[in-house]
Amino acid sequence: MDYISLVIQDTDIDRLINLKELNFINGFSESTGEILSKKIAEYHFCKIIIDEDRIVRFKGSIHKMYNSIKGVEAQKNRFRTKDRGFNGNLFTVEHNLKAICHLEYLFNCSSSNMKIKSIEFGINSETEFNPKKYIRGLLSHSNIEFEHKFHRNFAHVVHDRFSIKIYSKSYQYQLKNNIVRVELKIKKMIELKSVGLTTLNDFNESTYRLLSNMLLNRLNQVLHYDYSIDINKLNKITSKLINKYQNSQFWTEELKSNHKDRHKKRLANITFKYSNNIHQELIKSLKNSFELSLK
Repeated sequence: MDYISLVIQDTDIDRLINLKELNFINGFSESTGEILSKKIAEYHFCKIIIDEDRIVRFKGSIHKMYNSIKGVEAQKNRFRTKDRGFNGNLFTVEHNLKAICHLEYLFNCSSSNMKIKSIEFGINSETEFNPKKYIRGLLSHSNIEFEHKFHRNFAHVVHDRFSIKIYSKSYQYQLKNNIVRVELKIKKMIELKSVGLTTLNDFNESTYRLLSNMLLNRLNQVLHYDYSIDINKLNKITSKLINKYQNSQFWTEELKSNHKDRHKKRLANITFKYSNNIHQELIKSLKNSFELSLK
């Protein structure tokens, strides 16, 4: 798990306000400047919010929270002038469950009272290839184009119920190793119905495996062009096709829907024969990283 939005039920609000670890300040309207009765406390790169109607919310990355509590920080460099927390390392299931236990202490209630409103989960994986080499080839997912940012070290695609982010942790934190993160953000909780996930109390090893499978299934649906394809080995007809296959708009706008499967199979065949197939290499690496997180 990474970013999560929770509603905390049956917690003692007066106790929470008086906790020495928390410093609540009044919120304000950015449009009018009006001071609101809503209270907000920053906590290890997360936020605890007490709404005007006294509903308690928790928002933020529990991966960053856990690292911050343990004193694990991003390496300082000239690109990062402000500490925004660190989530570039392996965050195991054990770490995750310890983070949930910490939230139980913080709010003095069971994790069964922590209702999930939205959630991001992902896997950090070390690869042999430069993450940018993979990310620049991301074309589309379910006929929606990937949007690229940060010199093509980051790509995401947004759907109504979920979004997918694939980006280079190496670039984000200036790490020496090649680290790719694949992340799925669930915006509508109906997407997690098959997992049986409603509160933080529902997390266990079985839940994590189901989430991992969901993430990998979405990744398998991604349309990717592999820039390791050796174009010198292609005939003239295939070379012309390859120039089209690199263009995401060819797939989302130019190509008729009844022709897509044929061209996808052709691209898959070219990739299998003439490339390093880094998409499959990434999937294998992510599976290995997930298994490591269970130990």
